[in-house]
Amino acid sequence: MDKKIKTLSVYRKNLAYNTLGELDANQPEYLASETEFELPHGKVVKDTTWNADGQIEQQMVYTYTPDGFLLTEEMIDTDGSVLEKRTYEPDSINQVATEFLHYADGSVDCTKFFRDKQNRIVRK
Repeated sequence: MDKKIKTLSVYRKNLAYNTLGELDANQPEYLASETEFELPHGKVVKDTTWNADGQIEQQMVYTYTPDGFLLTEEMIDTDGSVLEKRTYEPDSINQVATEFLHYADGSVDCTKFFRDKQNRIVRK
């Protein structure tokens, strides 16, 4: 049975020099980023980055259809509000047909994707 990663955490350590100009390797580690995956598709559902002070710098949240098509991407502010939201609609073969960029004022930009017979994007 294959094991699947559900969460990937990255820790960092700031390297600093002391007053004598020597490298001080005794700096504390901190959680720099954490990525959560959904199973069974292994798609990213949340990606969070922190600064050395433990404050969230950026958080992205993703949702998918049961068959793994990306439906939404949201950039979340430190207070939990949505800074930016993108939603997607699939075509008949589960590729992005339309992308919507939702703004804080309620307006929306729409991008339609047109593909050739080899499913390459030829126009937006």
